[in-house]
Amino acid sequence: MTEPDSIVQCIREIGPGGGVSGVAHAIESSLQRRNIRVRHFTLAECGVRRQAQPARSLWLKRAIHFFDVVYFSLVGTWLARRRIERARVICHNDTVYGAVYVNHGLHCAMLDASGHKWRMLCRNPIHVFLLLRERLRFYFDVHDHYVCFSLSEKDLLTRYYPNVAQKVRIIPNGVDTERFTPDDAQRALTRAELEFADDTFVLIFVGHEFERKGLFHAISALKFLDDQTALLVVGGTREEIKRAQAFAADEGVAARVTFVGITRAAEKYLRAADCLVLPSVFESWALVGLEAMACGVPALMTAVGGIPDYLADGFNGYVITREPELIAERVTRLRADGARLDQMRARCIDVARNYTWDKITDQYVTLLNEPGRHEPPRIDSDNYGGGSSG
Repeated sequence: MTEPDSIVQCIREIGPGGGVSGVAHAIESSLQRRNIRVRHFTLAECGVRRQAQPARSLWLKRAIHFFDVVYFSLVGTWLARRRIERARVICHNDTVYGAVYVNHGLHCAMLDASGHKWRMLCRNPIHVFLLLRERLRFYFDVHDHYVCFSLSEKDLLTRYYPNVAQKVRIIPNGVDTERFTPDDAQRALTRAELEFADDTFVLIFVGHEFERKGLFHAISALKFLDDQTALLVVGGTREEIKRAQAFAADEGVAARVTFVGITRAAEKYLRAADCLVLPSVFESWALVGLEAMACGVPALMTAVGGIPDYLADGFNGYVITREPELIAERVTRLRADGARLDQMRARCIDVARNYTWDKITDQYVTLLNEPGRHEPPRIDSDNYGGGSSG
């Protein structure tokens, strides 16, 4: 098997951290370690550059986000077709062009799982656009291969869009095991910074979209736990945090919930925690679960998306529902047996090592070498003007 001499990733934005952009960044870094030339095609290559300071108005943020998504989906796809050879393109989410499409979640499935699909479609036009774009992508079958992170995600995709079933491949997301590692010294420093006592059992929630990911259920669970249990919340917009703070006050547990907001240093806070809590209603893969495990932190998560692929109930955490009482019962069970908790921490690290990005990227390289409807080159990759990170 020969490796591609260059690979281009189409992604609206790319950078270290979580989410789709973090996945693309991790793939890019891994390809570079293999001395494969890799470039990215982003909004910046389409002439759109955003200031580092985000807009303060919620409505302005939504308007900017809507413009970026629509612009990159339409103009970005058109420019990508003109500038890049299809055969070596991995695309994520927005562009509708490339040999390999990485499915970071089905919008139609997320809307159905929310329980208020029509309200979401009526209140926010971006949902209408994303649903239409998704259906056009799969209806016209525009890619050679479709990547899902887990078997359950593949089953979900083929249930909604059976016409692409023969082209779906399973490649899980990876975890940066050099960045996400246990660090007892930093754990102590961060806990002191956050004013957690040595005997405080710290639960951690990481993510945006608090309602979908179940933060309010995690906050409610504190009512059924003693005062030596605290919840650390990483992520969320200013508006989301205000809502969650008000809810915690109503539940009578505000003093035990700490919000740190958006950060690019999630590993710092994961190391300070004793258990991850993520009672999501819908997830594609939930990479934060593996990131927590790589730091030696067991996880309490709902069995949605690809989570059951790496979370074994009672082995490296517990499968939960969104019921606060059940969440509290599992936390109590974790705390009750220190020796068992230590075993779980060691198992978490072992599981995470099976998902290093180098192992995952090998599978993408193999997939790009599989036959497909490859088109002749439009512009040689040496002359391609997209952003290069190496």
